[in-house]
Parts: sequence; C-alpha cells; structure tokens
Amino acid sequence: MINVFRSLPISRTKKTFLILSTVLQAILELAGLAVLVPVLLLVLDDRGIQDNKYLQMLYDFIGVENYGTFLLIVLFFVFAFIILKNFVLHKMNNYRNRTLMKVYKEYSSGLYKKYILNGLQFVKQTGHTTLSHNILAVTYQFVFGYLSAALTLIADVLLCLLVFVSLCFVNIYIAMLELILFTPIVLFYHYKIAGKMQEAGRVDNRAKRDLWRITSETFRGFADVMVNRFLPYLQKSFDKGVHDVSRSKIRVECLRSLSSRSIEVAIMLMIVGFVAGFYFIGGGNRQFLPLIGIFAAASLKLLPSVRSILSLVGTMRNTAYTLEVLFKAESGPAGNPEAAFEAVAPSVTYVGAKDPDVATNSAIALDQMGAANAGNALESRQNLGSVPKIIEVRHVTFGFEPGKPMLRDVSFSIMKGERVGISGATGKGKSTLMYLLMGLYRPQAGTILINGVPLGPENTEEWHRKIGYVSQDVFITEGTLAQNVTPSWDNALHQMKDAPQQMKDDTRQTVDEMERLENNLGRLNESLKTAALNDWLATLPQGVDTPIGESGARLSGGERQRVGIARAHFKKAEILFMDEPSSALDPATEAEITETLLQDFMNRDITMVVISHRDSLLAHCDRIIDITEWTL
Repeated sequence: MINVFRSLPISRTKKTFLILSTVLQAILELAGLAVLVPVLLLVLDDRGIQDNKYLQMLYDFIGVENYGTFLLIVLFFVFAFIILKNFVLHKMNNYRNRTLMKVYKEYSSGLYKKYILNGLQFVKQTGHTTLSHNILAVTYQFVFGYLSAALTLIADVLLCLLVFVSLCFVNIYIAMLELILFTPIVLFYHYKIAGKMQEAGRVDNRAKRDLWRITSETFRGFADVMVNRFLPYLQKSFDKGVHDVSRSKIRVECLRSLSSRSIEVAIMLMIVGFVAGFYFIGGGNRQFLPLIGIFAAASLKLLPSVRSILSLVGTMRNTAYTLEVLFKAESGPAGNPEAAFEAVAPSVTYVGAKDPDVATNSAIALDQMGAANAGNALESRQNLGSVPKIIEVRHVTFGFEPGKPMLRDVSFSIMKGERVGISGATGKGKSTLMYLLMGLYRPQAGTILINGVPLGPENTEEWHRKIGYVSQDVFITEGTLAQNVTPSWDNALHQMKDAPQQMKDDTRQTVDEMERLENNLGRLNESLKTAALNDWLATLPQGVDTPIGESGARLSGGERQRVGIARAHFKKAEILFMDEPSSALDPATEAEITETLLQDFMNRDITMVVISHRDSLLAHCDRIIDITEWTL
C-alpha cells in the first residue's frame, strides 16, 4: 500500500496534506471522545469536581457557585467544540474528495493514453470492452474503493490506537478489557472473512465486465442480433452475468453484516457483564460508576471505528483486483499485486504532468512502447523527410502467436506517385500488411523504411500526419457530418454567423478567422463532393452540422464508406491506404468516386495502396502485389 501511495499522480504537497488530514481526523475524533470524560464525571459522580484537579481548577477559574450552572457551562463548551470539530472534519473530507477526484482523472486519462500507445495489436488482443471497463470502472473502483478505503482505514486505526493509549493512562484495566474485547473479532474477520471478500471482488469484476460486453454487443449489432436469433444466447449470458453480480453482492454484504453485528453484540455483552459485575460482585459501589461510563463511552466510540476498519479492510480486499489491472507487471511475483506494482512503478513516467513530482511518481506506464528507451530514442530520432519518396519493406515477418507467422520474409518497395494494389485470398494477411505499412503493427523480424529511415515508435506520429486511411469498416464518432470528416472542425457555420458582431471588437483577427473558416468550409464541401455525398448533403436539415447518430446509426453502409473517403480527401495526405474502400458502394457510385479520386490524386501525384476484391478499382493500379508467396 505504501508503494501505491508513493506513486499517486499528485504532488508531494498534496500527498502530505492527505496524510496530515488523516492524522488530524484521528486526533479530532479522539478529542471528541476526551471532552465527554468531564461530562461523565460531573453527571455520574457527585464528587466529580473535588476528585478531579483539572475540573476543580476550571471550576475555580470560572468562579460560579452553583454546580448546575457549572455543568451547563461545561456542556456548552463541549457542544461548541463538537460543532467546530465536525465543521473541520467536513472541510477535510471535501478536500480529500477533490484530491481523490483529481487522482481518478489522472489515472483514467493515463490508462486511456497507455492503451493507445500500446498499439493496435494490443487493442485487438485485449478487446475494446475490457479496455473500456478498465479505463472507466476499474480506475473508479481503485480510487474510491481501494484508495479511499485505505486513507479512512489509516485514520480509524490511528484513532483506535490513540483511544487505547489514552485509556491506559486513565485506567489500565479498562484498556485491557477493550483489547480483550476487540482482538478476537479482528482475528476472526482476518482469517475467516477477508479472503472470501477478495474472491467475491474478482467474481464481481469479471461479471460486470461481461455485462458491459454483452450490452455493447446487443445494441451495436442490433439488427443482426434480432434477425439472426442471437438474442436468446445474449439474453442467457446477460441473465447469468446479472445473477453472478447479484450473488457476489449478496455474499459481500452478508459477510460485512456478519462482522458488523458480531462486534455490536460482543460490545453490548461486555457492557452488560460490566454492569452486572458492578451490582452483584462490587456490591453496587458507586465509585465504579465513572469507570463504567468511561468504558461504555470508549466502547461506543471504538465500535464504529472497529466496525469501519473491518468494513474498509473488506472493501480493500474486494477491490484488490484493481491493483492487478492498473499495476500488472510480468516481472512481479504471481498473486502479489503489490510486488507486481513495485516492479513496474520505478521505471514509468507520467506524460503531460506539469508538476515534477507528478512526473516522477506516477504509477501508470503511459508510454509502454517507448518509455523504456525514451532518452535514446529522442537522441537518435531521424526525420522521415518532408515528402515520402520511397517505402521499403525488407524481409518483414509478422504473426500474432510466437512461432506461427502470418507473413514471412516480405520484401517490396513502393515509389512516390505509384498506385499499388494488394491481392490475395481472404484471411491471408492483406489488412495485416497494410497495418504494418501504417506503423500500427511492429514487425517481429525485418524492417520498414520511409526514405531510408526505419519506421518505429519514435516517428510513427510523424508518419501518420503524412498518410490517409479508408477502412472497410469506417470509424464514425457520435457527432456531426463535418466532425466525422475532420476532427478539428469547429462548427464554422455558427462562427461565421456570429462574425459580424465579433468584427466590432477585433477586426483584423476576425477577418483572418473568417478566411480560415471559409477555406475549411470550401475544402470540406470539395471533399464531400469527391465522395459523392453532395446530393445527400442537400437533404440534411442542418447541412454539415447535422448529427449522424451514435456510431453513424443514421448512415447506410455506402454512406459510411463515402464519409471515410471524404475524410481521407480532406486530409490531403501524401500517401493513401485504402482497405476495400468500395465494398459497400453500388457500381455507379463506385465508378463516380474512382474517377474523381484518380483525377484528384493524379493532379497531386499521390501514392496510393489499395486492397480490393473488385477488378474495377485494381485495374487503375500501376501494379499489383500478390502476397500469396509470403503467407503460410
């Protein structure tokens, strides 16, 4: 837990405040108990003032003659202190929650970036459902489950220790009684319940992750699910997931309730035994009344703390799986998430942190692809050149499983301005080869060079700025048509409408902005026309600012592909990769787009790499590369 805390992506100052606020919380809680002692002495013992020198000093200092008046004054100050104490605790709790929210934002965004940097192969192997669940749900459970519970646990444990030490000064026998009372309960919980809580947490996480996947698949492929009778299968899987989550939740709450009720029963049994001993063994001697009161007050104060400790330990065990997800390292010992975390934490850097402490101490490996060699990579980084003149593939071998390559010893080159087709049987690696050329996969052997410079993690981003890509399953985000053609679209139409008013404030700046917006709008319309979307655009109620639904729900298959073509055209990339770009287009639309694209690219001397099963598109290529000889 210490390693986890040390690596939090916040500054040392904030960590220090968190620790101090935790310690202060325990001290204030103890003080809240301590101020009740004089009240008990005054209420339960008529000689409370005479027998306690501190109360006698206070009584003389105030100078009242009436015992009842003195009691009311003490009660007033105790009440005022309780209000002040809870106000301070409330402010500290708000500060801690704000800090934890900042930690959550850093971890979730950090994990998001880390998964992106891990590359396409990692995403495909892990699955988008698992990655989304980890980024959103697991990070939340770690911060507000494990970490929050750990901070509260520290405060409660410290409070219990302070109460015990204070009782030792008041009466050693009462302290021993409290120790005898609570120790067996804590040991029983640790050995009999905690392990079951941890296993229930793992089951709950797996079940929720499966539910996330099932619901996503159901609505993402709704038409196929309904027509092709996948719904009964998914419904059965969903019901099983809900059953597992419910069973896990019931088990966890049952274990928590058992531990909590057992503590309360044990304390009440001890208090009853103490009172019975007072009357039947001590003969009803009133000198024991203050001790009974102190024991009862201490027990009732310790009751919620010990109950909280056991509940918090259960929460930490229940959410311990988050350590395995966030800080998993192959070099860490199996079954020991803390050790796994320690193995990975020292070598990572938090990218984007403004505070140097954040950059030093973050536990998330944001740049797993290149962080280990970041220094050397930056020193030896070579620019790919302003214009890609040649792409060389030299003896590249790649596969998803060790010893089972999909492509073996691939070698060829593509010159600037060439139109190259890639052909081969279905499932033999055409798309995989294109991912390699785009730098989304890394060769297991061999190398890919751009203008003689090896393509690697250090220059992939530069390479992506130079290329365009049209896939057979075009990515559509939930936004407007314009935002799906260019992510940088800033709602130009609305800004242009507001421009006359803005020009009154800053004419030169607004004129420049207007020119930029008009150029972007003209470029956008040109791209939509190239993709044969201009007629469809005319029917949209808000033009390019029309929302096209979640994942392009309002688009047909052909319209989706044309949006992808418009996107590639708008980017004006120097190299265009197209994977079955016309598979969902009718012949007339395909012919129109192909002619327009080729004319535009010929004017700009664009390099094009195409995968297609349609001879109509491959016929326009300068040459065709058959990958059959490189596949197994």
